[in-house]
Amino acid sequence: MLLFEVDEDELVRRLSGRTTCDVCQRPFFGRSPGETCTEGGQTGTLVRRKDDEPDAIRKRMQVYQDQTSPVIDWYASHGANMVRVDALGTLEHVEARVHAALGISR
Repeated sequence: MLLFEVDEDELVRRLSGRTTCDVCQRPFFGRSPGETCTEGGQTGTLVRRKDDEPDAIRKRMQVYQDQTSPVIDWYASHGANMVRVDALGTLEHVEARVHAALGISR
């Protein structure tokens, strides 16, 4: 079992940085709500989903701590083969850590 570890502030930054065009539904990262989208020949406005607002993300993280963390602790206490993977950094760095954790040579 792989457990990807990311600091809560980083998760909030990542998730709240997502926006979607209200017309074409294309997702974006790092663009602000209210910006204009002209993809697909139509003009739309970038919006942030309510569940991607920082307060909503922090509430989801509290639910995770309350409900999921105990399950992970239970598996760990019962000898589950669990590997924690630092999920900070680029996709390539995280992928390399996953391969190393699984003993996969590249």
